[in-house]
Amino acid sequence: MLETYAVGQSGGQPAERYVYSPVYVNAVVLRDDDTDADGTVDRRLYATCDANFDITTVLDSSGNIQEHFVYDAYGSKIVTNGDWTVQSVRHAGVEEHVPGRAGGFGDAG
Repeated sequence: MLETYAVGQSGGQPAERYVYSPVYVNAVVLRDDDTDADGTVDRRLYATCDANFDITTVLDSSGNIQEHFVYDAYGSKIVTNGDWTVQSVRHAGVEEHVPGRAGGFGDAG
């Protein structure tokens, strides 16, 4: 588990919390975060991965698809929303904050 706290925040709830699978070093299982910066964690996102532990889908706590990640043969990624429309701005996010990973489960928009 990895937790981050907002600047000046002491005690209480973290601004973000990542939970990792024991199966692989950077396999994210879920992310909790404080979307409105009020000191309370109010959103949980789940990640699904392929056989290479690349995140392929981000789901909310109700099971609704927030984002899909499609990878080509060279590892380039296209981000789409739940209906497969390509996104120019990330909304759910999960992977940007995974140590050693570039792009995915983190907010960029």
